[in-house]
Amino acid sequence: MGTTQTMNVTAASSSISVSSGAPALYIYNAGTGLAFIRWSQGASPAVAADLPLPAGTVQVFAKGPADTFSAICPGGTATLYITPGAGS
Repeated sequence: MGTTQTMNVTAASSSISVSSGAPALYIYNAGTGLAFIRWSQGASPAVAADLPLPAGTVQVFAKGPADTFSAICPGGTATLYITPGAGS
């Protein structure tokens, strides 16, 4: 498992590097707002049409070759915890 990173997400897209060799991302939305997320190779800002991650939920996603994770919370704020790992 990789190091957990924290993102404070607002109406402006923000991103972090997830260049770990881990094949999956464990993502927890500890905030009160709906976040929209994406991961990609290189910079790619998140938009409100991306994958929704409701407040209070945890999801595990295959990461593939992605090295950047981006998120946006157009209706408020969210706190996301992103941990690279092997999934399970």
